[in-house]
Amino acid sequence: MKTAFDVMLEKADPRLVDRNCAFSNYKRAELFNEAVPCYDIRVLPDGTIMQATYTAYSKDNGDFEGEALAPAPSPHAEQRNAAASGAP
Repeated sequence: MKTAFDVMLEKADPRLVDRNCAFSNYKRAELFNEAVPCYDIRVLPDGTIMQATYTAYSKDNGDFEGEALAPAPSPHAEQRNAAASGAP
């Protein structure tokens, strides 16, 4: 079964591949030299949805795992989830 991401990759859909180090041959060094559009969404415990779109520069701190839209799970996501939940 193909996912929407599979179809977007096959078609080289710019919404997925433009300036994307995980899904295209875009160079990581280039990404950190220019402002990029960002989108954040948070769902609060009461169900409220908070969304924000903005443009930002980011320094490359070496922790660039791209957990949201990466072809494989982030190696750091489990650690962050445990830390956020207060688990030892």
